[in-house]
This record gives sequence, C-alpha cells and structure tokens, in this order.
Amino acid sequence: MFLFKHKNGKYYAVYLLENGRRKTRSTGTTIKTKAQKFLVDLQKKIEVERNQIVKPITIHQFAFAYLRQREPYFTEKTIKTYKSTFRMFEDYFGNIQLSEITRLKLEDYFLHRINTSSIYSARKDMINLSSSFNFAVLNKYQVENPCKGIKRFKLPERQPIFYTKEDFKKLLSVIDDDDLRDLVLFAVNTGLRQMELITLEWRQINLDENILVLDNQGHVTKSKRIITIPLNSTCVDILKQRMNRGELNVFTLFDKPIDQGWLSRNYKKYVLKAELNPKLNFHSLRHSYASWLVQAGISIYVVSKLLNHADIKTTEIYAHLRRDDLRTAVNSLELML
Repeated sequence: MFLFKHKNGKYYAVYLLENGRRKTRSTGTTIKTKAQKFLVDLQKKIEVERNQIVKPITIHQFAFAYLRQREPYFTEKTIKTYKSTFRMFEDYFGNIQLSEITRLKLEDYFLHRINTSSIYSARKDMINLSSSFNFAVLNKYQVENPCKGIKRFKLPERQPIFYTKEDFKKLLSVIDDDDLRDLVLFAVNTGLRQMELITLEWRQINLDENILVLDNQGHVTKSKRIITIPLNSTCVDILKQRMNRGELNVFTLFDKPIDQGWLSRNYKKYVLKAELNPKLNFHSLRHSYASWLVQAGISIYVVSKLLNHADIKTTEIYAHLRRDDLRTAVNSLELML
C-alpha cells in the first residue's frame, strides 16, 4: 500500500485486493500529512474487513444502542446533549457504517462544526463521540477509537457570571415560593450542582456533624467520587425547618420531586423579574459560591476542594477576583528599596 500524487494535486492510495487486483482510492486531500493519516486509517479498515473483527452497525443503530445502554446512568440533560451530537453527526455523514468513520473524517467534521456552529459545540461533540466510541470498541463495532490522537480544542477563557450579593438579595425578594427559596439559598451556600441538589435525600444529611455526603447512589457526581460537603449555619437552619415532612428528598416542590427542566425554565423567570442579567442561570449560584469565597480571602486550593474540582486549573477561573493579593505582593517590593 502506498501513496501517489495525481496531476490534480490530490493524493491517492494504492493497495491490492484479496484477488490480487490493484485498487486506487482518493484520499480527498492535497496535504501529504492528511493523506498519510488516511492511508493508515484505510489500512486498518481493510484489515478489519478482511479479518471480520468488527460487527456491522450504522450510525443511527449505534446511537440507539449506546443511549439505551447509558440512559440509566445519564441525566435527562446529558441524554439530550448526546442526542444532539448524534443528530448532527448523522446529518453530516449520513447513515453510513460506523466502521467507515476515520480520524481524518472526524477532523474534517469537527472543523465543519467550528465553522458552522462554534468551538464550544465542536468540543462538546468531540467529548461525546470519544466517549461513545470507547463503547463501540468495547462492543467490537470499531477496532479503535477514531478520536484517539485528535487534540481537544483549547477554549478561550471566559470569566464566570455570578451574582453580586446585592443582586442575590434582589433575586430572593422576588421568589414567592418558600420551597424554591430554600433551594436557592442552600445552593449558594454549598456550591452544589443542580442535579446534586434536586436528588439530595435525607439519608445523606448528618446534622450531628453538619455535613452532607454525595454518595453516588441517588445521583452519580461529575467526578464519580464520594464527596463530603460542610454545612454552614444558614444551611443547617434550612434543613431543620424542612425536617419531619415525611419526604425522601430534602428539596421538593408541591410535595413532589423537582423536575430539572421545570426548575431551569421557572428559575429564569425570577431572574428576569428581578431585572438582573438575563445570562444568569441556576448554575450561576455555584459560580457565586466560589466567587464569594475567593473574594473573602479563601485560597484557590480550598475553593477547589469545596467545589470538588478534579484539577485546580478549573478553579483558577476565579483567581482574577484576588486582585488585592496581587497588589499586596507588588506593594511589598517597596519595603525592599
């Protein structure tokens, strides 16, 4: 198997069929490095076909099989993002065999997503597809993950949007439902994610030690780790007021478990009613928790632990709020003169 460059400028792959006949196939590119990647992927594909290593399955069939298997472990929101990824993926390639997807084709697809949507959408697609292709390899639908070797796109850093304490008071003043008000107050005092809050059960609360434990039973945490969260006096007061209702979940609405979709829609109404930045959402409460801690002088390391970030680099988006530390450091040089 080898490459040659046609007079049209494109590279072509030449290889032998099982019957000994020579076959020529366009790589579709004029760039040699891309053509070489195509050649490697083609060779693997041919070996797979000859050895019948993979099971035949179309993109549409695979999407259905993957989501059916993962649905018990994913949130409704996550399922929606995967469905969107697979829909865009199938729209671009058509309902072809999954084994036809190569790294070169994926690189072109991600570039298409960047140009037609955004780098954020392309990155989300890459994460979702890479995860699903691991499932494909495990179930012998692919020989290896075609995302392997493709570098994740580096996203431009964006400052998190959070409430000032004055804005948060405005928000609380327009929330006329006590259950929702308790939930919002608890969220901004713990930094818990939305699903961690609405699936929180009383068995996870320990008021003797003023802690709660995310134990991956009712809901699997993003880090997959068991997490212990300390509770301040505001949280303890909220919990004591809500005790003895005979409910499984700590937070409910109308005596029923809270639906994530309902919460997101109705929460936004209160943000707009309070005439706050419309970009603020429920997750902004977690950003506010972290931002207020940093502004209070708590170290980035401690905040990272409280947020349960796997990498402290994730927490560093709040570091710009410690300007006083930087001023103090610079001003200390004056003492040395």
